[in-house]
Order: sequence, then structure tokens, then C-alpha cells
Amino acid sequence: NLEKPSSTVKENFIVSKIYGAYYEIYSPRLGFKRATLKGTLRLTKSDDRHPFVVGDRILAENELSEKADWVIISKEERTSFLTRQSSNSDKHILCANVDFVAIIVSLAGPETKDGFIDRSITACFHSNVTPIIIFNKKDLVTEEKLKERMGKYESLGYKVYPITCTNLESIKDLLSDLQGKTTYLVGNSGVGKSSLINLITSNSEQKTNE
Repeated sequence: NLEKPSSTVKENFIVSKIYGAYYEIYSPRLGFKRATLKGTLRLTKSDDRHPFVVGDRILAENELSEKADWVIISKEERTSFLTRQSSNSDKHILCANVDFVAIIVSLAGPETKDGFIDRSITACFHSNVTPIIIFNKKDLVTEEKLKERMGKYESLGYKVYPITCTNLESIKDLLSDLQGKTTYLVGNSGVGKSSLINLITSNSEQKTNE
């Protein structure tokens, strides 16, 4: 007897978004798909708040139906991950398999204090991830102020980038260094995360404020 060909296909994806019990997963070949966890994975005990995070490389399967959700069946071992720890020692993994953590700093309107930068660098150190510092809104401060803020971290050996999120030319060096890398953005509200994404991708998908 000839066996009937299986209608199940498998594909490697990266987790791109998590919302409730569902996952948005991405494959360069198939684009973005929606997925759920296989039952056995939901039952697996873990110390993490969530068994998967953005950046996880996973294997998923589907029954060749455009309407059916994909099902995540396994996860590759993480090469790196960034954690945030609260005062009660509760650890939260923010992302996985990243090359850089880009700490976005606003030089004015509002100004990001050094304390935030220092805490972010410390988190990168404990997670063994390379931090870079992006000083945004350089057009809103004097050259002297810019050199002062940048020099403090350049002298410690960190890579820093002065940019303006409305000027594509100002992010030329940043884009060159990020090419082919996976980068996680961190920053307070209003520092320019969405504006930077819009500038890099040449669109206005991310909502921004003036």
C-alpha cells in the first residue's frame, strides 16, 4: 500500500510579536504568520514568565491551510538574551538572540538621565549582550553639551552615535554598523524609538508625537 503524502509542512521562523496566547512569527520565505503553542509546550514548566520571547528561533508546522494557525513545536537554544530584574528579584527575559542592545537617549525634550543609561548597560553586562548608545535630538542641544554627554561613555569604550531622527544622513554610520545584525531598542517614552524605526524603514507605520 502506498502511504498518503503528509499535508503537514514545517518551517523555521523567528518570534516577532506576542499577544495573549498567540504569536506573530516571521520567515523570510513566508512572511508573517500567526501561531499557537503545541500542547506539550504549554505544559512544560519554566522559570520564565513566558516560554517564548521576541527573537526566539522556532520550528512550526501547518496543515497547508491558509486559514489555520501555525503550531510552534520546538525552540532553538538561545545564543543570548536580555533580562530585566525587578526589586523583588523577579527576572523577566525581554528578548533573545540579539547582537546589540541599542540604548536610545534623548538629549532634550525630554532629556534622558545618565541613570537610565547606566542601568541599561548593567543589564547588558549581566546578559552578555553588547550595548550601543544612540544620542538622539542632537539638533536640540549645543555642540558642547553633545560632546559632554557622548564623551562620558566614549571614554569607557562604548560605541555612541549622535543622530537626529528626522535626518536620514545622520544615521548613516549607525545603519552601516547595524546591517545584518539583530538589534533590540530600549528607551523611555518620547526618546525617538518609533521615529528611528520609521526613518530606517522609510515609512510611517509607527505612530509618533511631535
